[in-house]
Amino acid sequence: MYLHPDDIAGAEVCFLLVVEWAGMKYRFSTVPIDLVDLITGQQYRYNGGLSDPDIQQSSNFTGVNLEADSVSVELVFDGINWVNEWLSGHSLVNSKCTMSMIPIKDGVTTFKEQDAIQLFNGVVVDPIIGTPDKPK
Repeated sequence: MYLHPDDIAGAEVCFLLVVEWAGMKYRFSTVPIDLVDLITGQQYRYNGGLSDPDIQQSSNFTGVNLEADSVSVELVFDGINWVNEWLSGHSLVNSKCTMSMIPIKDGVTTFKEQDAIQLFNGVVVDPIIGTPDKPK
């Protein structure tokens, strides 16, 4: 979908991240929001828990760097103790991820699940878990 100037006039950006792990899709957002899937009619809850992304990009003119384009984020997975998962041998490494964005005004959007503007597709690399001053 393409943005029309009316879509973004006076709007803020809400980033969305879907992480596929252990056969489940986990949805995160910078602002908690619900999006409806136009095909199934199902409503998906993006619970928040996503920090504003830190996006690093590089030019392809200087050669090949497989990790040149990356997005660093801080996530809060509700109900998952990542230290216990890590100790059990479970990791997020290579989990599929999709980052997109939608415009919001006063915490709501007219965009649907299919309208989200895709920014990045990739996999998790080098997750850091178990920070003592953060939630489990």
